[in-house]
Amino acid sequence: MIAEFYSACIDNVDAKFFERIQNLSRQLLPNLSSNSLNVDDELQVNNVSGVLSPRRLQQQKIDVDSLKKALTAVRYREFKDDFPFSVKKMLLETAQYCDKRQQLNQPLIQTRLLIPIAKTISFDLYNRSLSKCFKNPNNVPLFARPYCHGTKALYTRHSLNTMMDCKHLLGRNDIDVIHGDKTGQLMNVAKFIVSQPGANMQPAFQQMKNESDPSKLFNFQRLIQLFKMRDFLKTQELKESLSKVGCQVHSCTNEVLVNSLNNVGTWAVRAAVAHLESQMLEENLRSASQTNNSDIVCQLILLDSLVKIQDDMGWIITNHLISEDQALDLPFIIGDACTILAPNLMNLVEAFDIPKIISKN
Repeated sequence: MIAEFYSACIDNVDAKFFERIQNLSRQLLPNLSSNSLNVDDELQVNNVSGVLSPRRLQQQKIDVDSLKKALTAVRYREFKDDFPFSVKKMLLETAQYCDKRQQLNQPLIQTRLLIPIAKTISFDLYNRSLSKCFKNPNNVPLFARPYCHGTKALYTRHSLNTMMDCKHLLGRNDIDVIHGDKTGQLMNVAKFIVSQPGANMQPAFQQMKNESDPSKLFNFQRLIQLFKMRDFLKTQELKESLSKVGCQVHSCTNEVLVNSLNNVGTWAVRAAVAHLESQMLEENLRSASQTNNSDIVCQLILLDSLVKIQDDMGWIITNHLISEDQALDLPFIIGDACTILAPNLMNLVEAFDIPKIISKN
């Protein structure tokens, strides 16, 4: 009887699982459309919308030369001469290796390659935007240097993780660690954001505790609001943690603030990451409108954003930024986004322009 009971439970779970997949298959591709990918008019990137279906992206001729210009990396002085060249070279080598062995049609391989490709491209788009802040050395915005420090830290961590995974796919185990711990650079971002007078202003956001429609996750305007609310809430958590250790942000000395941030380092890093990811999403959508391949660039931004939500799923659900139903749908949505992008995978890694990628800015 016990065996029959467990068998019935498993069958019931399987039935719900396949029902969820069928429901998603009816909603997913139609919702990757102009209606679902519209962004706020204030961003002035309405021309990034379009029907992002497999047929659309397969038929669209990608202008690789134009994409190369949009994705050319900005080199930080503090990086070694081969960074971020090394991670892109590794992604290209891994993609060629898998293509040669006819593995690029496997969903698992597609996902393992496209997710880091999307994240790498997102970092490059954002770094190019940040580099424009330094055109006039006498008028550099206050946020520029902290954001550069923090973005470099996140890019380094992403690159190391990506190269390790690529080595695993290639069957190797040798890897050079690019840099050491980057916590200090993220602390600079945390110090900057808690010191801003507007950090206490809560952004507009409607909680999705009972929302079951997965199409909400395809709407860029909604995603921007979600990331802004996540940024705000994590900043508030950091301020509360600082208060508990006796630090009043706007009345303490710089030394006290730095020491207090070190004492609540976990919350400081979380707040810094959430803030940078929110800024990156909004700025990258602006940049996307200036490329000749806006459809595929927007699809990459969407994929990267959904993966970031998945990586922070526990906290996001706890704070009702998405519903439990949407959380269950998210892995399927990410998988389908990778399937849509898969035919263009080799074009994307070729757009990294190895070995002429590093521009000396």
